[in-house]
Amino acid sequence: MPRGDVLGKPIDEAKWIQAKSRATEEGHADDYAYIMAIYKNMAHLVASVHKAMPDHMRLVLVKGELDEFRCGACHALLFKGLNLEKSLIEVKCRSCGTLLVSNALLML
Repeated sequence: MPRGDVLGKPIDEAKWIQAKSRATEEGHADDYAYIMAIYKNMAHLVASVHKAMPDHMRLVLVKGELDEFRCGACHALLFKGLNLEKSLIEVKCRSCGTLLVSNALLML
């Protein structure tokens, strides 16, 4: 079990034990990083990107046959994909040069 705190929050020993048992069930009993990832998920601890990011610096998700990811500033098409709503994506727009982050995708 880690000492101190994880991402600024005290460790919940019960959740750590659950995470360790789940990792053991999945064949990763001695994989500390795997156990920590499960624990962070269970404890809802995720390092977040700055929440006050302006809209033009966010990716815009447009639903269709394939999801389109567009620049929030110039609306240029960046790429297409499927089921990437929960993925952390950072990309620089080739058209306007804005660095875009997918922390809070906007639905159009």
